[in-house]
Amino acid sequence: MRLVTGLLAPFQLEPARTALDAAGAAGMTVTRAEITGVTLRQVYRGREVPQPLPRLRIEVLADDPDVTAVVKALSVAARSGDDPHGQVWISPVHSVRRVRTGEGGSAAL
Repeated sequence: MRLVTGLLAPFQLEPARTALDAAGAAGMTVTRAEITGVTLRQVYRGREVPQPLPRLRIEVLADDPDVTAVVKALSVAARSGDDPHGQVWISPVHSVRRVRTGEGGSAAL
């Protein structure tokens, strides 16, 4: 089981949701975030300071056979034609437990 996490521009939420639904993802968690980078700077009082950009952090818990499809769906949805596009990364998950029913493993997805 893996946790696939992506940072996307806010206007990419609907394409990402559609792509993840088509990839068979059971659900996702969306959190507001901000990113800063070396190319995103502005001058403030004579100093260059990072300028934060709004992003959405999307997290999808997926079984190992579904990870490739989920990563591809998020990667395609993250391409906006602007710089920076976004990032997608994968983290291992050792166990999952659904609180309401007590189910574990793949049944908890």
